[in-house]
Amino acid sequence: MPELNNFFIQSQLDPSCNIEVTDITDYPWGAFARDEVALFFFYDKNGLTIDIDGAIDSNANQYNQQMTFTIVPVNGYTYSIRCYVVPIWAAGIYAAGSIVWDDATNAFYYSAGGATAVQAPSIIGTIAWILIDISTQALKNTYWTRFGTADTGGLLHGYVDETIDVICEDYTLVKTSCNHYTLTDYTGDNITKTVTIWSYELQAYLPTTYTLSSTDDDIDIDLSAYGDGAYQVIISDVSDTVNAVRTTMIIYEWCSIWSCYQSIFQALVCGVYNPCCNTCDLDTIRQNEKYREQLNIMTGFMLSILAYSNNEIAPNLGIFTVTDGCGNSGDYINRVSDYIIKAKDLIATCGWCNASDVDSDTNPCINCD
Repeated sequence: MPELNNFFIQSQLDPSCNIEVTDITDYPWGAFARDEVALFFFYDKNGLTIDIDGAIDSNANQYNQQMTFTIVPVNGYTYSIRCYVVPIWAAGIYAAGSIVWDDATNAFYYSAGGATAVQAPSIIGTIAWILIDISTQALKNTYWTRFGTADTGGLLHGYVDETIDVICEDYTLVKTSCNHYTLTDYTGDNITKTVTIWSYELQAYLPTTYTLSSTDDDIDIDLSAYGDGAYQVIISDVSDTVNAVRTTMIIYEWCSIWSCYQSIFQALVCGVYNPCCNTCDLDTIRQNEKYREQLNIMTGFMLSILAYSNNEIAPNLGIFTVTDGCGNSGDYINRVSDYIIKAKDLIATCGWCNASDVDSDTNPCINCD
C-alpha cells in the first residue's frame, strides 16, 4: 500500500538531542477525527529492516491523548521512522491478521486467525485477539513484519515515513543557574569518563571530580564555592593512556559581577538619585558621580570579557577551538580570567550597594540581590 495522502508527521531534534515526532495532520483526516485513529511507530538508525531498533505503541502513548513521542537516538545516524495509522476496534468481522487499537484497554491487538466475528462489547475475553507486545527485540521484529503484512493486505489505514539526521555535539554544557551547570554526554559509546575542573584564578584543579558513565550520562557541576571566574572543563577517558583528554570546554562565570552592575545601575536610574538633577545638594551629586564612575569601570570590564570570549566565535560561526589569541598575542582565557578577578576585587569593596558610602567589605556589592 502506498503512503497515505494528507497524513503528516514531523520529526525534529530537541535541545537534548532527542528526536521528537509529532503528528501535524489537519483533522478531521478524511472521515476520521483525531480520536478515531491510533498510531504505531517503528524506527531504525540503519534504515527500516527486520532488525528494527525500536517501536512505540500506545500503551505508553495513547494517540488521542498525546500528539508527540520521543526517541533517544545514537548521534551521527540518519533515523528512519514509520508511522502506521491503525483503526479503532469496534464489534464486527475482522480478517486474519487485522490490527486494531482498543480504547477500553488502551492497547493494540491483532486477530489470530480465520474470519472472526467479534460481537462482544469489549475486546477483552475474546480468544480471537492477541495483545501486541513489543517488550523484546524478537517481538519488535515479529510485529514489524506483521504490520507490513497487515498494511499490504489493506487491514490498516496505511503508513507515512519520515527521516531525520541526528547530528549533535558529543557533549553539551548548559548553565542552569548562577554557578551551576549541567554537562551531558551524547556520545553513546558506554565509556566511563572523568570530568575535572581547572580554575584559572587558583591555577589549580578544583578538588571535586565527576564521572560520566553509561548509567549516568549527565552531571551537575557546582561552582558556588568558588564563584566568578574562568574555568576549563576537561573530559577524559582514563582507560586511554595515549589520548586521555576527549574534549575541553570553557566556563566564564560572572554572576556576581552582573548582580553588582545591575544593583548600581538600578540605584542610579530607578532610585532617589537622579542623574539629571540640577538642584541636588553636593552629597547627592557626588553619590551620582560615584555610581557613574563605578558603572564606567564595570562596563569596561564586562565589554572586554564579552569581546575576548566572543572574538573567536564570530568569524567561525560558533565552530571554533580556543587558542592563544589572534597572532599569538596572548591567552584569551587568561585575559578574561584576569578581568573577572579584578572585577571581583572591585565589587567586593565598593560599599555602595545600599547607598552606603563605606569603603569596606562589610556590605559588598557581591551580596546584592
